[in-house]
Amino acid sequence: MRASLRATTMTQKPPSQLDARIGRVLADRYRIDGLLGRGAMGVVYRGTHELLGGPIAVKFLHGPWAKLAEYRARFKREAQLLAKLRHPGLVSVLDYGEDEGTPYLVMELLVGRTLREEMRKGPLPFAKIVDVVGELLSVLSVAHREGVVHRDIKPENVMLLAEPDGGRVRVKLFDFGLAFANDQPEGKRLTEPNAIHGTPLYMSPEQCRARPVTAASDVYSVGVLLYEILCGATPFGGEGSTDVLAQQVFLEAPPMEERGSREVPVALEEVALEALAKRPEARPTVDALRARLLEAAAHAGVAR
Repeated sequence: MRASLRATTMTQKPPSQLDARIGRVLADRYRIDGLLGRGAMGVVYRGTHELLGGPIAVKFLHGPWAKLAEYRARFKREAQLLAKLRHPGLVSVLDYGEDEGTPYLVMELLVGRTLREEMRKGPLPFAKIVDVVGELLSVLSVAHREGVVHRDIKPENVMLLAEPDGGRVRVKLFDFGLAFANDQPEGKRLTEPNAIHGTPLYMSPEQCRARPVTAASDVYSVGVLLYEILCGATPFGGEGSTDVLAQQVFLEAPPMEERGSREVPVALEEVALEALAKRPEARPTVDALRARLLEAAAHAGVAR
């Protein structure tokens, strides 16, 4: 889902137009204060933990999906995965429950902006790109060691938090609604075989062909993201998702000078292209990719 877990400024509306959930208290402790955003699968609210007094985010599964067993199970699985994975770059899950038959997650409230929002302000400095992607790869390293593949890495799912005292950027990866975990028996996996899940612009060739996903699929998606924030455009695009899926499967990523609007250090471009290898086994692991990225940054003279 695309709704972020971040604090935003609310536009005041007459009480009759407010969401019916706003002002309610869940489980005698979580007060819903305002809407943060809506996505295809759910809706996220800003709230307050009434017992502890701190800010929270509450994510609900949309009503139509809440009636379907598979989507309820997938939503609960997201909560379980986030509770299992421990890393400063992952959203902390505080609670899981149901309200009038609709599942919800209670999470920490993130104050910041998505990577997409940051990119809209203009090209990111190369040193900052290395920081952001390096932190993202550190988060994925923890997930992959636990057998979890995110499957939907894209700028909208990466949050940049406030940088205290001008320090390094702090990154949070969220939206594990499509995540795959290999600790589930084959017969209980929530993602059905021969189904395509993800965002076409960032999907690996194997995802596009509804083949089994592995950690290498996330590496490819990071490669697309890195390519885009380096040069300003994704390696592939087209009139529709079918065009993009075909390009992901059959075409090699073009040189950045053909797609982008600025000159990119060759060493950094090479790192992105390594991650975009068509065969999963030809891609580096997230740890190896991070090492290559830092090495390339030092070689290009852009490391902080």
